[in-house]
Amino acid sequence: MRQRLCRWECGRKTDRICGICLYCCDERDRQFASGAPYIPPSERPGHRLYKGKAKKPITDSQRQALDAARVAKLLKQMPRAGFIT
Repeated sequence: MRQRLCRWECGRKTDRICGICLYCCDERDRQFASGAPYIPPSERPGHRLYKGKAKKPITDSQRQALDAARVAKLLKQMPRAGFIT
């Protein structure tokens, strides 16, 4: 699995499915053990279940730029079997 930055924006890289590094998970457990109030995942910024502000709709120009980037990425990944230079 690929490495990516921690969802809680601590700056560490992780390859865990949840996207939260082990240090942040352990820190959260320590906070709970010390009596910190429980905050459900839907209220934690950076968590995949966070339901914060509504997202702004994507404009047409942004959508076109995303489509162009997607096509460029796919073309770069495609094997060029039988291509002679």
